[in-house]
Order: sequence, then structure tokens, then C-alpha cells
Amino acid sequence: MNENKICFVIVVNHEDLYNNCKSFIKKLKVPTELEIEILPLKNVDSIAKSYNQAIESSDAKYKVYLHEDVLIVNKNFIYDILKIFNDETIGM
Repeated sequence: MNENKICFVIVVNHEDLYNNCKSFIKKLKVPTELEIEILPLKNVDSIAKSYNQAIESSDAKYKVYLHEDVLIVNKNFIYDILKIFNDETIGM
């Protein structure tokens, strides 16, 4: 597992929507020690099955699952989620 990697897993049915989604991801502020991976899932029969395959195909510690029509507008999204995941008072 790569502790310094975040993977955005995106179900893709329409290339133009995917490109827009990807452009928002590329505008996010990224900590210097963190690597970004974008993993498109195309021609999927089952979203759940495809997400499970993505779990195995990416070594990223953090995975964000999106549909192509979701746009992350908070440029601090990565910093915000890392803060939550690193807070030991939050969890199950």
C-alpha cells in the first residue's frame, strides 16, 4: 500500500463528463508528498464489481469513488479528508 497516494476512481459512460470531472480533480491543492492517480472505469456492467476491481488494481492508501458527473469544487478537498482520516478521535 502506498501511504502517499490518493486514487480517484471514476465510472465513465460519457467522455465529456469524465474530462470535466478530471479537470476539477487536477485543480485540487495537493500536498507535496502525495501522488494523485485517476482511474477511469469504462464499459462497466456492475459499478460494485468495478469498484472492487479498483480496490485491487490501485495501491493507493486513499481511494475516492466518483461518478463522472461529480465535480469536486472544494480545492482543499484533499487536505480536508486527510485531516479527518488522521484524527484519531474519528472512526468506527
